[in-house]
Amino acid sequence: MKKIFKQQEFFIFIILLVISAIITIINPKFLSIGNIFSILKSTTVLGILSIGVLLVIILGGIDVSFPSIASFSMYTSSLIVLNTMPNANIIFIFIIAMIIGALCGFINGFLIAKYDFPAMVVTLGTSGALLGFMYTFIGTRINHRLSFSLIEFGKTTIFNMFSGGVIVGLPLGYIIYILIALIVSFLLRYTMFGRSIYAIGGDQVSAIRIGLKVRNTKIIVYMFVGILAGVAGVIHSSYLRMSNPFELYGTELLVIASVILGGATIGGGRGTVIGTFLGMLLITIISNSLILLGVPSYWQKVAIGIFILLSVSIPQIVKKYIDKI
Repeated sequence: MKKIFKQQEFFIFIILLVISAIITIINPKFLSIGNIFSILKSTTVLGILSIGVLLVIILGGIDVSFPSIASFSMYTSSLIVLNTMPNANIIFIFIIAMIIGALCGFINGFLIAKYDFPAMVVTLGTSGALLGFMYTFIGTRINHRLSFSLIEFGKTTIFNMFSGGVIVGLPLGYIIYILIALIVSFLLRYTMFGRSIYAIGGDQVSAIRIGLKVRNTKIIVYMFVGILAGVAGVIHSSYLRMSNPFELYGTELLVIASVILGGATIGGGRGTVIGTFLGMLLITIISNSLILLGVPSYWQKVAIGIFILLSVSIPQIVKKYIDKI
């Protein structure tokens, strides 16, 4: 029991329940089916990105290029399909975006693993290069012309129900998010590859001594971040029904914060998918509730920042108190 109380995931879950109860008392519409589905939909894109970032942080690294990779993959894949195969299946669009993302991730992983360059510097460089490329060749143009399959994918929902006189449902993108979360959770807990990620993040020198392929693991993890960024980019484009090359910029800190909030440590070696899932859900619920309460957007950012600080610091204080008991 004492061990459970010391887990970050437990604290986040309790905070989720308390916040949800308070918001429901203030605004009963919070627990409506329509709003719940809206919250879940809102977690999809950043949630997928956060799973990739989780792997990198467990590995002992950092990646701030994922919004650039997601935006670049999203815009490029939609243009390729629209100009070559406008009737292509949605799976083909995902594959193109994933390949583009994997190539960008490979560049990050190769430079970090092969030459031991600082991860922050490399990923900042990649982000800047992609941003500069898009400004040069795309500018600020927003592409409103999407393939039919991409638009239909964004419209498709399951578990459709009536709420407030309208039909609401859970988008397919959220199902993809859940599947990714389950697969990554399985990989981390039950495979040698997952154990290698934890081992390298915990102590890279010891990991090398016991024969783990540190370089290969790093490259694969950064490539996987790129792949997830490609998937997130396509889903984001389908939700908005347009491709904005700069839509996802500025989400780095929010995604990284959700991972840290979920129990991962910047030093590496710790973190879980369920913790990251709860962290992202908590941040999304706070954002949604502030909108429902009519709080101005600039104050929303202040409130979310303060809440993240409290959510991270309070569990640490409680853990120290429990240790003394």
